[in-house]
Order: sequence, then structure tokens, then C-alpha cells
Amino acid sequence: MAAIDGICRLCRRQASMIAGPDNKTRVDLTVAARTGHQLFIIGTLRPRGGPQPQSVPSEPRSPRPHLVPTGWTELLLFEMPRELRGISSKTSPLDPQLFASLSARAAQIAELRGWPPRTFGSVRRGIRILCAVHRPGERIRASTITQLTHTAVPANHVLEVFEELDIFLDDRPDSLEAWCEEHLSFLAPGIRAELDTWVSILRHGTPRRRPRARATVITHLRSILPFLTEYAGRYTTLRQITRDDITSWLTDRPHRAYDASALRALFSTLKAERLIFANPMRGN
Repeated sequence: MAAIDGICRLCRRQASMIAGPDNKTRVDLTVAARTGHQLFIIGTLRPRGGPQPQSVPSEPRSPRPHLVPTGWTELLLFEMPRELRGISSKTSPLDPQLFASLSARAAQIAELRGWPPRTFGSVRRGIRILCAVHRPGERIRASTITQLTHTAVPANHVLEVFEELDIFLDDRPDSLEAWCEEHLSFLAPGIRAELDTWVSILRHGTPRRRPRARATVITHLRSILPFLTEYAGRYTTLRQITRDDITSWLTDRPHRAYDASALRALFSTLKAERLIFANPMRGN
């Protein structure tokens, strides 16, 4: 800090403050060394009664599009399921800003999807019910949204509004995982682990593979399920499957082309992931 006559600006300010507004002619510039300093931010001290800076009117801004606020999320101390049966759509939302943003988003989706006015009105009513029981920053679960079916609100349309938003928590059970648990639980741990790797790659893709739809994954699994059932008692890993095993199994299959395609997808993926040493579908 620059000094004038050996006294810095901070010391001058401290001495002036201690002397008071009525004693500016006799200021003890050494007082700061005895009493300490009161720090201040430059430009924030204004003389009392002095001219105040004139505010410059700002130019009117163009209205911004409605965005769903995602600034912060309220963490829960413990889980408490929401009960929507007794909640009226006339109840005031706890977060009006969220309700307005979601309503605007619903209007955009309704126009894009071609929803009739009655459907859009029902979706907006469901959003208002949800906003009546969720505080600002609180995440809204899919299991809570599905309760709206009891209020004649199309919950699947409301889910479309919330999907891909930070405030949305999809806690629905994984239907594909449930299918695998039901139909593949008889497999040896090694074979099941190899199948899980394949299913994960099909679902989520890789940098060189695009993800597949759930229906496609189920179709592949249904095609190879008879093959796995026949050989599950003989082998503990898919590395033990031979080309002769596949050739003999495909001989009597009524939909050989589809089954061969599913097996080819399975073993080519496992070979690429280095989970098997040789591809038994090579040449089939």
C-alpha cells in the first residue's frame, strides 16, 4: 500500500475514524499503531449525507426460457414414502418456481408429442400434486410419480416430463435384471458372470458398439436360453463350448438363423472382451 509522508492510507483512515467526523483538523496519525486497524473494502465507505451515486436504468432484457432449477439438492435424513391419495391438485405448491418450470416443460413436450388438451391438463394437475408435497431442492422419485394413476393422472406422461432432470430419481425396479434373475438363476456362476458381461455391453454399449433396446436384449436371451439349458449341466464356463456343440444344437432348431445370430453376438462379444479363448461360432 502506497504511503504519503511515511503514513499509509490504512493508518490515515483509522486515525480519521477515531477522531470522528467533527475533528478533522487535529488527527493523531500514530493512534493506529496503539489501537489496531479496522479493515475495510475500498469504495464501500461513503461520507454521511453526501451525494449518492445515481443508478443507471438497465435496458429491458428479453424473457429467458423456463428452465427447471438444478442449483442444489436437499439431502434426506431418512426415507419417507410419499402418499398422494389425499393430496388435492388445488393445494399450493411448496416450490412455485419448480411448478412453473415443469409446467412449461410439459407444455413443450405436449406440443412435440401431440397430446390433446385434456391429457396436458391432467399432466399439469399431476405436477401440481407432486409439487405440493416436495420442498425446494428435494428429489422426486419415480415410485412417487406412479402413484398418480390413483388420481386419474397418466403417470407415464408425467414421467416423460421428469426424465433426464437432476431432480428426478428413477427408483423403479430393473425389469431386465428381474427377467435374468428369473430365467438364468440355474446357470453356473462362471457362465452367469459371462452372460452378465454380454448383457451389460448390449444395454449400455461401448465406444464401438451402440446400446441395444431392452426388447432386443430379451429377444437374444430367449434365443440362447434353450442352448444354455441343454449345456448348463455339462459345463461351468462358456470357454468349454465347442463348435460341434453348437453345430449339433442348431441342426434341429426351427428358427436356426435367429438362434445362430444370437449365439454369434454372444461369443463374438466374449471373444472381444477376452473372456473366451476361441469363438466356437466361427464358420457357423
